[in-house]
Amino acid sequence: MKTLFILLLAAVSQLSYAQCDKNFLLNFNEITEIRGTSSSPMKSEGTISFSKNVIIIKALINGSEKLITSQVRSVECDWSSFLKEGKSTYQLYSGKGNDVPKDAATLVLEGTDGKLKVSFRPPSAELQFQITQTIINP
Repeated sequence: MKTLFILLLAAVSQLSYAQCDKNFLLNFNEITEIRGTSSSPMKSEGTISFSKNVIIIKALINGSEKLITSQVRSVECDWSSFLKEGKSTYQLYSGKGNDVPKDAATLVLEGTDGKLKVSFRPPSAELQFQITQTIINP
């Protein structure tokens, strides 16, 4: 009985982690930049592209294109319903534009009641994205 429980627990853990291996794309239409106690919402449009080892954020802000490329160092994944109920925390190395990803950063996806919240935390600020669409396996 104990062996069966351990095997079941391992299978469920593997299933939750396998969800984080999926390729998916998030579209957004607003970014809020948080520095200390002040926050600044910015109208923007763009995408966050997820693959197993790379996360790419592309944004158009006030007519200027911005690019952040991140290498995934590790991921913690716990979803009861992928991208709807649960959470993923990505530990990353990130770089702006064509820079080599070297700055430590964290990206958190959190789903509650079917709504997805995305926070990106590079060293100097936090960016929160207003998600408008989710596309799995683009």
